Amino acid sequence: MTEQVRVDARADGPHVRAASYVLWVPAGKPYALLADRHGVPWCELFLAPSLHTLGALDDTTRLHPARVEATDDGQRVTVDAESTAWISKRITLDCHPERLRLSVTVQGHAALTDVHLLGGHYSGDPRHGSGFFPSGADFRSVFNPEPWGSERRVLPAGESTALDVMGGPVPGKEHWFFTPPPFCLAASRAAPPDVVDDLPAGPWLVMGLGAAAGDQHFTALHYEAAEAAFWIRLAYEGQTRVDGSFTAPSLLFSFDAPDPYAGIGAYVADLKELGYLQAVERAAAPRWWSEPIFCGWGSQCILAGTRGGRPADHATQANYDDFLGALARRGLVPGTVVLDDKWQAEYGTCAADPGKWPDLRGWIGARHAEGRRVLLWWKAWDPEGLPDDLCVRNAAGVRVAADPSNPAYEAALRASVRRMLAPGGYDADGFKVDFSARTPSGPVCAGTASRGGSSCCTACWRSSTTRRSARSPTPWS
Repeated sequence: MTEQVRVDARADGPHVRAASYVLWVPAGKPYALLADRHGVPWCELFLAPSLHTLGALDDTTRLHPARVEATDDGQRVTVDAESTAWISKRITLDCHPERLRLSVTVQGHAALTDVHLLGGHYSGDPRHGSGFFPSGADFRSVFNPEPWGSERRVLPAGESTALDVMGGPVPGKEHWFFTPPPFCLAASRAAPPDVVDDLPAGPWLVMGLGAAAGDQHFTALHYEAAEAAFWIRLAYEGQTRVDGSFTAPSLLFSFDAPDPYAGIGAYVADLKELGYLQAVERAAAPRWWSEPIFCGWGSQCILAGTRGGRPADHATQANYDDFLGALARRGLVPGTVVLDDKWQAEYGTCAADPGKWPDLRGWIGARHAEGRRVLLWWKAWDPEGLPDDLCVRNAAGVRVAADPSNPAYEAALRASVRRMLAPGGYDADGFKVDFSARTPSGPVCAGTASRGGSSCCTACWRSSTTRRSARSPTPWS
């Protein structure tokens, strides 16, 4: 594909022309100018990223001239940098006909705090001063695929936003619905619409992370913005140790998407093509997945409002009998019933509360006899009932969350899953997973779960599929 990506080695720096975009790396400047195929600017990419550590801020003190070489699928631009925090730092721009991939690799020994891509501290050109430099934005709107409380899909390009594995109903964190969302953003040159549900006109530039499962050790991707400027910050929070070489998640740019959703599809296709994402063969969905579902949470809330107490107080066997009876009298027969918060005595151990559910196993068996399925509500991360050494704790010793990186916790979780799903336990048919956005974050002093995104849910999935596989050839059948 090299012939589809042409390089013009000019005195003012290499010009790269691909099928979908044009890239110019001006000689002697810390930027790469990115434009569409017609030469209309998208952004000025700042090429001196900062990878800060617990021991040092990363200031790029010198950028060496760009080098260009042919690759199997295009051209590669390489810029070596000198750093105050790392033995070496290298920025590469891999130019494919339809996409651009920006990567940074460092050598050294340190614990990462924040990785700034497309922005960073730079003192290598006194003509422009020193300090933190962002990239330039020639777009006016940004689409974030993670739903927020405001329900805005598109933001002004000068407004910061985040894609993360945290959140809750408190100011600045009302975005816990996807944990995580697709790690990509889309940008349009058109202004944000006045109507919340509308989308600006295309074409759209898509910017997404390239990182394989298991390499996403940050808690958030922050789109940081100022007037006509932006950069990407990945929050590692001191929890990822580098000893030797480290390559940060790459930034993948794709072009000419007609809308953000098509852009997400193209981004996922790029992840598969580049080996970041493995294709999954999906088995035929069991028929009961398509039957009506009744979740008792809404009814529990009604009872809390009329009888007092908290909604969780009303997750009882007697009340669920009443709920199903009320539905039956109206001719409604759900195929699946979800027992919601709080059927269990303790969130961390998932043993039924005998005061609320004197015979949970028998109740689930009765639903099975009716041809129904039962899902048990499971609260991710909650340490209630767990010993301290199975938890992530803060500096004061307060338990913040369960620690799925601890083999002892995974063993305890497997025991809980067996209790909930095994024929010798409650014999439930699956889970309703909640509170996945309680991923531990910040300078925790014990436990390492904050390195790994939604790893608590991953541990539950491993445990549950293993257990159900032992019962039948097809899990969840």
